[in-house]
Amino acid sequence: MDLNYLYSRHQISLVNADAAVDPGARIAHQQLSRAYGEMIRNLGGALHHTGECADKGIAR
Repeated sequence: MDLNYLYSRHQISLVNADAAVDPGARIAHQQLSRAYGEMIRNLGGALHHTGECADKGIAR
């Protein structure tokens, strides 16, 4: 999965949560943002674990 896509979806979820009038919608968007954050952490860690980031000059 593309890390940039996950970052984008995470930010969109945060904006949607902030803009939500309905408490249920706000909670749903907050849960989505947390899920995207977890995917970002997992993918970021996997990239560092495999050395892929080091190959691309990405610092940890």
